Amino acid sequence: LEYLSRGELPERCIALYKSFDGGYTWEKTSIIPRPSWLTGNEFLDEPHIMELPDGRLLGSFRIENRQPTFSIAIAVSEDGGKTWTEPICTDVSGSPPHLMIHSSGAIICSYGRRQPPFGERAMVSYDFGKSWSEEYVLYECPSGDLGYPSTVELDDGSLMTVYYQKYTGDKKCSILYTKWRLNGR
Repeated sequence: LEYLSRGELPERCIALYKSFDGGYTWEKTSIIPRPSWLTGNEFLDEPHIMELPDGRLLGSFRIENRQPTFSIAIAVSEDGGKTWTEPICTDVSGSPPHLMIHSSGAIICSYGRRQPPFGERAMVSYDFGKSWSEEYVLYECPSGDLGYPSTVELDDGSLMTVYYQKYTGDKKCSILYTKWRLNGR
């Protein structure tokens, strides 16, 4: 990683920076490797990273210019973000990803689906991001102008996902939310 020591970044890369003084200064820690399976104009962007209970980092990324639609890639760091596994494509139709951990231990990744059927979705992993066994349809809509969901857990264990999209019958986008629960939780 010679370019890191010189302060250079490859074009269209995702770099991890850390702050040790409350955000006043930042130090470049690593670069997420460009997956060997990306083709042509495809690249990773709009990352979201979370720390797992065992201290590993789970990264999720929008795959830009993926055909026929956006998708999500996942990578893991076992050393605090210094190095990363090669990102793996989930083949999920949607982006960008937002990660959170539920009090049950489930990892939830919310995202917008911008091809029919359009809408907001969430996928759930019970093995810290190795596989995604459940998909929830949070809200369907008639157009693909939607997305950027973010999910939080409420005091009663239910979930609230906030996103933008057109409400049925509206001409302009709104900020909407869906309150939901994991199956059996």
